[in-house]
Amino acid sequence: MKARVLCLVTTVMFFIGSVVVMAGDDDVTARNPLLPPLFSIDSLSPEVQGGFLRSGDLLLPGEQDIPEVVISAEGMFLLDDEDDIDALSYGPWEGNITTEFVLIFSVDRQAVGGLPPDETLVSMGLPFNVQDQAIKNQAAGDAYMSLLLFTRMGFIPPGRPSHSNNNTLIINQGDAGGVDFRLSPPGVSPSTPVPPGTPQSNVNAGSGTQPPRSRLRGGDKSAEGEGRPTEVVFSLTANSPSLSVLPGFGSGADIYLDRDPQEAGNEELYVGPYALGLMLDDDIDAMIVLDSDGLYQFTPGEDQVIFSLAPGSPSLFGEFGPGDLFTSSGFGMFELYCYGDQLGLATADNLCMLDYVFCEDVLTCAADWAIGYQCVGDLDRDGDVDLADLALLLSSYGLCAGDPGFVPAADLDHDGCVDLADLATLLANYGTVCW
Repeated sequence: MKARVLCLVTTVMFFIGSVVVMAGDDDVTARNPLLPPLFSIDSLSPEVQGGFLRSGDLLLPGEQDIPEVVISAEGMFLLDDEDDIDALSYGPWEGNITTEFVLIFSVDRQAVGGLPPDETLVSMGLPFNVQDQAIKNQAAGDAYMSLLLFTRMGFIPPGRPSHSNNNTLIINQGDAGGVDFRLSPPGVSPSTPVPPGTPQSNVNAGSGTQPPRSRLRGGDKSAEGEGRPTEVVFSLTANSPSLSVLPGFGSGADIYLDRDPQEAGNEELYVGPYALGLMLDDDIDAMIVLDSDGLYQFTPGEDQVIFSLAPGSPSLFGEFGPGDLFTSSGFGMFELYCYGDQLGLATADNLCMLDYVFCEDVLTCAADWAIGYQCVGDLDRDGDVDLADLALLLSSYGLCAGDPGFVPAADLDHDGCVDLADLATLLANYGTVCW
């Protein structure tokens, strides 16, 4: 088998010669992209304004140019079109007190970002962050990754070169080589500015962002429901009409549990504002619920909520901003988790969705997950596609995920095996230089 492959390689390389190809301006994607979260969009998003989706639906990127509804608003007893999910979490916490992760988040249409893109990431061909996308008028429908590591206790003080108070783009609203939400403005690369006033979707809540081929947190693995969460925890905007009929205090700081989001009538109060140290007029705008035992019965001192508050929430007191994160384990009090500027946000930037992905080294995670000018076929991540990459692919040729010697980076089409399609892709990009 490998002899035949080597013969093919020799023949093709005779025609390739030593041509060097530079990455095109719009040739952007992620090397090994994260699986997108289950998400919602706000009521001002064009897809909601046009009547295609509702701000109470939970979505995943679809095959067409619009997301698909995975869990309908009705399944969570959100019967009014004005109901708006603005915080979402699902899946039990599977780490411990020292487990490290990066934060995944989105911002609203008014966000401007606090810093230009991180210089180290720019040198790696990863030049997109909140400020860059805000300047291009397309920041609201994107998801970003923190360049600080966190644990349940908060951020890890900068002490390694991979740390900075910044962020990088990991999912675009539109065209990024398939690493996108299928939102508006559609078909627009993150490298392309759009005119001011162009309608933008706003990712308002999200949860379940995962590394490639990892199982979805808390998902139903039955044939009928693969990838669909069996329980969801959510919060609504303070002006959502269904606050008056759902169990709780009728507050935007109520956090609800739905044990079967495919059928209405299973909703209950997970935890209310007073237990978290919040006021009735507060509005939780983004959250991660770390439910330690997976039973979804909030236990003070064991379970934890990391959250942001919407602009105008009285608990911000003028001292904090809508991009700051807080944490509470109950007992009627909360404390600061991190400031928004530690995520690369400006003082008034509003953080909308919040999620996490386990990570031990920011630069390694960014190299895999961030959107940028990628070298397709650059298996050893040295910035070009050469004989070393070809040798890596051939060492794994014919192998599939789980086989000894399988090289995941060589599976360029992400179908689980290294085969002729992957070889053809590498050879088509042979000689490419990205930076």
